[in-house]
Amino acid sequence: MNHSLSLPPYNILDQQSRERTPIIDAITNSHVESEVQRMHMEMTVIQINPLFGLASYLIDERLTFVLIPFTDEFIEIYKTIIRPTVENFNSSFAPLNWCET
Repeated sequence: MNHSLSLPPYNILDQQSRERTPIIDAITNSHVESEVQRMHMEMTVIQINPLFGLASYLIDERLTFVLIPFTDEFIEIYKTIIRPTVENFNSSFAPLNWCET
């Protein structure tokens, strides 16, 4: 069946329906899968326009961004609620901020 995928489109259309259907199904499935992959890639890229020009970044679902005021009240919320929650979902937790380094 794989050799049939290399047939020119006009040859595929000349085949009988029962012979043509699996070939067209394979072509359709291949196209749909490539579109799903393309859309996934587009949905995981963030494009920004910083001062020094355009940049694109892939979204890493393992990363968590937390922005809070540097007050004792919020630091306590971070340490008792936010950090344990993030650690629970991400075993490779590695904080990069002033209060954790």
